[in-house]
Amino acid sequence: MALEMDAQVNTRLIANLLRGLAIDVETNALLARRVVEALIGAELLDDATQELVTGEYTTVDESPNSTIPPGMLIGMQVAMIDLPTLYRTGGEEQVRERLGTLEVVALKKLIQVQQLDPEKKTAKLRSAAKLVDFIIELVTAQVQQENELSKTASWML
Repeated sequence: MALEMDAQVNTRLIANLLRGLAIDVETNALLARRVVEALIGAELLDDATQELVTGEYTTVDESPNSTIPPGMLIGMQVAMIDLPTLYRTGGEEQVRERLGTLEVVALKKLIQVQQLDPEKKTAKLRSAAKLVDFIIELVTAQVQQENELSKTASWML
């Protein structure tokens, strides 16, 4: 699907998406392959770059001496998830789908990194479903509050 020349794009959202994608690509060889195939298909790589990214390489080193420690990597991945934007664009279903790909450890890290639970209500939760429900409840309330504020402040425009 091609954009028309006068179409507007949300550059901030695209940049956040690409940052998160870059982090995921570094740790997921299958995803990296799909990204390279998409770039080649869209003719976004010159011949030299295409040759560099499609050569035969050994798998990524998963040792503790890897470029990014696993705990930090999880933190980076979940910090890049823009929950309010996901909710605004696709509703609860899209947020639930995105969070459904995360394990309990990553969900707890998301709550910690994005400071969603200052009262530590989720500290004892062990179920991914309950953590996802908690996050969705917060995001829903946040977006609804923003919508209400924008309605009440519209008289200022």
